[in-house]
Amino acid sequence: MESAFEVIAEPNRRAILGLLSISQQTVGEIEQQLGMPQPTVSKHLRVLRDLGFVESTVDAQRRLYRLNPAPLREVDAWLDQFRRFWMTHVDALERHLDRMDPAPMTKKTTARKAPPAARKAARKTAKPILLSGDNPQIPKGEGEAPVRAYITAIPGWKRKLARDLDAIIVRTVPGVHKAVKWNSPFYGMRGHGWFVSFHCFTNYIKVTFFNGASLRPVPPGASKHPKVRYYDIRDGELDEAQFAAWVKQASVLPGEKL
Repeated sequence: MESAFEVIAEPNRRAILGLLSISQQTVGEIEQQLGMPQPTVSKHLRVLRDLGFVESTVDAQRRLYRLNPAPLREVDAWLDQFRRFWMTHVDALERHLDRMDPAPMTKKTTARKAPPAARKAARKTAKPILLSGDNPQIPKGEGEAPVRAYITAIPGWKRKLARDLDAIIVRTVPGVHKAVKWNSPFYGMRGHGWFVSFHCFTNYIKVTFFNGASLRPVPPGASKHPKVRYYDIRDGELDEAQFAAWVKQASVLPGEKL
């Protein structure tokens, strides 16, 4: 049996796994996005499914493929040694820079250097980086805290809009589960998958309804994925009543399991 390393050594398989890490896909959707012939996609999916890297389900007339991350734990465990390596070297560089600090010290002004644990904690609480479109870079995490950190880090008018979206979702769906994935807040019901997410762009916030094609009226933004619909909101353009109605409908539909 091939190891996880042998499986991901093949670039087409890596590309397919990358797509499936975002959302479940049909053979046709994978073919369209990666520009692969259908027989090639089917061949790699068959290998990945036989080795447990992907799972498939039938939805009406379509077969959907989704990622099963369990076999990739072998790769993650191997990479852990390099994470520790880089953390050690980053700490060593930080100590070296501290020793190079030319600021004069006296008995009265000498400050004790913070212990390594405190410095690591300070790095974790550093101000988030803003990516393109002023979208905050926030580590993946479940619950209220990472979503709150994401919204707080958004600059300008989009911060208020994001707060309004979050408040409407919480008010409309009591007990909604939150997370940040791929630098975007996700909302769903435990055990039933995610039904909505949003992401900051330069002039608007893009809301993604993962089962949006089943909503009424259908959200205006089309997607290459038949089930997904978008709602792009610019400053002052939020229709709160319509958004709440879509959220209520989406929350009772089958969610996306990512």
